Amino acid sequence: MTEAEVVRIMRQHLEGLFPKVCPVCLRRFATLREYLLTTTQLGPAMPYDAELGDWKPLRPLGTMSYATPTVLMIMPANSEQTVNIADRAADSNP
Repeated sequence: MTEAEVVRIMRQHLEGLFPKVCPVCLRRFATLREYLLTTTQLGPAMPYDAELGDWKPLRPLGTMSYATPTVLMIMPANSEQTVNIADRAADSNP
């Protein structure tokens, strides 16, 4: 599998998570693009399974990334895949 194929698969997965509503401020993000353009990531994504040294978990914990919307609230974006949100933002601008 090429890097481009991996990026395409990951992008499709993440786009499928939307629309998404912030559980704190109740702001609705219609698309991944809107989310990436209107939030600021708070640090790197945290791959919990890898941090625990478990590279082949039977029940994956997944990766968590926190972002600050323009209203300055924290919204978790959860995925079972490790994702670099900065790369996704660059890929979202065709």
